[in-house]
This record gives sequence, C-alpha cells and structure tokens, in this order.
Amino acid sequence: MLRNEVWAGRKTLPGQALELPKVIPYESYVISFIQATVYGTIVRVYDTQGADAAVELIAGLGLTQPAVVDKLELWRLLSGCFVQPDLASFAVVLYGMLVVAPSVEASLGYRTFTAVYALSAVVAADVLIATAGGPTVQGTVAAAATSTGLTGIDGLSLGLLSALLLPGSKTLAFVDPRLLCGGLGAVMGLAGSSVAHQLINGDVERQASGASSTSVGKGGSGATAGLTRAGGTVDLRTGLLLAGAAVVVLQHTLEPGFLALAAALGAGFGIGFLLTYMAGPRYQVTREVELPDGSMWIPDPDSVMEMTVVLDQTTSIQRTLTTSILVTIVFLVTGFVVHASGQ
Repeated sequence: MLRNEVWAGRKTLPGQALELPKVIPYESYVISFIQATVYGTIVRVYDTQGADAAVELIAGLGLTQPAVVDKLELWRLLSGCFVQPDLASFAVVLYGMLVVAPSVEASLGYRTFTAVYALSAVVAADVLIATAGGPTVQGTVAAAATSTGLTGIDGLSLGLLSALLLPGSKTLAFVDPRLLCGGLGAVMGLAGSSVAHQLINGDVERQASGASSTSVGKGGSGATAGLTRAGGTVDLRTGLLLAGAAVVVLQHTLEPGFLALAAALGAGFGIGFLLTYMAGPRYQVTREVELPDGSMWIPDPDSVMEMTVVLDQTTSIQRTLTTSILVTIVFLVTGFVVHASGQ
C-alpha cells in the first residue's frame, strides 16, 4: 500500500548547520566490493589458469551483443556492471562507487538509488546494442596478439595481461569497447544524478555543510555570484568521475565501437539526471515554533523556541510512480532494441 510520506531532517536551532533527510549509504559499498572481487577473480584466473580461461570468464559474464541479442541473455545488461576488462575502466568505476555513489545514495534513498543505477546501466546497454558493431571480446584479444607479432597462448596472454594491468599499453586499444559499457554506464548515471541533485538542492546542501550559499561578499559582483552558484552544479568529485570516464573513452578513439560507447555513456548520464530531476529530493527549509510542554498558549515569548527543519517536498508516491513509469518505458525499449537487433 502506497503512503504519501514526506521525509524530514532533524530539527536544528537557528544558526546551526541544517540536518538533511538522508539515509546511511551501504549499497554503494556492497556493489563496489562485488566489482573488486570480480576484477580480482579475473586477474587470479589469468595467473593460475591462463589467458584462455580469463577471456572465457570475461566473455561469459560481460555485456556482449551476441549473447544478449542471439541468446536472449538479458541478465547481461546488469551483470556487465560488475565486469571491467581493463585497469583504467575498473579504476574509474571503483572511484565512482566509493566517492560519488555514497552521497547520491544518501540523498536519493535506497529504492531510487537502485533504480538510477540499474536503469542507467540498462539504457546505456540498449544504446550500445542498437548502435555498435564489430568483433567480440575473443576477436579483439586475438587481434591484439596478431598486432604484436605473437600467436597462440603466448599472444593471448600478453594481450590480456596488458589489457588488465597496463592501461597505457598498445594492446589496450584492442579491448572490446562494448565490454566497458556496463560499469561505466551505471556510474555515468550516478554522475548525472549528482549533477541534477546539485542543480536542484545545491544551496541547501551548502548550508547543511556549513558553507553559505551566498558566499560572495557585499562588494562582490553579480557575475561572481553567478559563478559561485554555477560552481555547485558539478562538484569536484563528480567532475573527476566525468573526466576519468572521458579519458577511458578517448583511449578507444580509433576503435569501431568508439562512438557507440560514447553515446551509451551519454545515455546513462541522461537517464540518471532525468530520474533524479523527476523523483529526487527537493529540499525546503522551514521554521517551526515549539511551545513548552503542556502549554495551550504562549505565556512568555522568551520561552518559545524556534527550530529549523528541512523537508523533502517529493513524496513517496511521486517517487514510486515516476520510477515505475520509467522502468516500464525502459523495459519496452529494451525489448524493442533486442528484437530489432536480432532481425
């Protein structure tokens, strides 16, 4: 049963830092632990069983168009979030999950955060499947071996090891760009969510952190004030995440799947921004007066205590309905993309 609840922060005295209605993040850390475990497993499999086994593991869990379209393994749209085929993408994804994601989760709440993460990954995968072509992961690693003049297991070993551990090596360019989409698409959605949240609630967030939203002095110009407000739209942590993702994508500029990967990550960013803008929190700072216990009137104005409280104007019903509509739309679009790509 839906209840039209409104979140509220803890009451504070005037002059104190505001208490925002947030939750304690834990999903971000669980997801990052799983991602680190999977990446460590890939490296361990390479070290103990060889390159063929590691390539098979990556191809068996990651996002690949033949598996989704031909075999209808739709679970790969989400499992791809946990498979990073090279160190550069793994570092960017792990940074996003440990630095940016916790603050997004705390602000959105568990259900909305989960929706942003999952929908961003799926939408990014949809765009990639609809626009990308080229070889599979096995083909790209084999191409890396050929380009280095090596063949057989030695060539595959060198290609995979370089792709996994040496992000600046020549063979990194032969990592299938499509395999980078899962985790990067999800964290790009979280980056979009962070930007939307700062756009809507940046001033209140700065008040809560103890920084004044009008930090420009009386002699400051209007242009300077505008820059100060605009600077809160993309904070430093989110900016670093976007920059890191751009570096990873630009390493594949000459690959056939470069434009498809860039479009997919842009779509992930967009869906995260959209969902947060429509279903995310919208803070309102209000003042309340607390009367002494048992008082029916105000006997002494000095005994009245004024409190500040931050309300989230987005109700639980709004969150549920908006999320459900977007999930339905993404589900239908995914079905259409998979069907059309299989024709």
